[in-house]
Amino acid sequence: DKQLLSFLKEIFIDESTSAKFCFGDFNLSHVSWLSGTILEQHSAGNEMVLRQKKYLELVHELGLSWLLTTEITCRRVNNSTGNLHESLLDQLLFSDDGLVNEFKIGS
Repeated sequence: DKQLLSFLKEIFIDESTSAKFCFGDFNLSHVSWLSGTILEQHSAGNEMVLRQKKYLELVHELGLSWLLTTEITCRRVNNSTGNLHESLLDQLLFSDDGLVNEFKIGS
């Protein structure tokens, strides 16, 4: 977690280039990327929630924008309940709103 935060700071604070991108599977289940907030139903004392809050705060602090794929990128079955859980994991962070307006996951 600290490595990810340090990595993002290093990339986006570096002023040698103006346009910067970072994308991948961040798997932050307590973050609502539609609103840019931590989901309210989770306990404030939960260590995972606190780590994800720090990540989200850094994204805001660095002035980054983000896009998510609109496609389901991960499907898994809960072994104890048999319920299917689908997720949107792929995310693109970027420093310049003028350069990116969408992205698509290729197969």
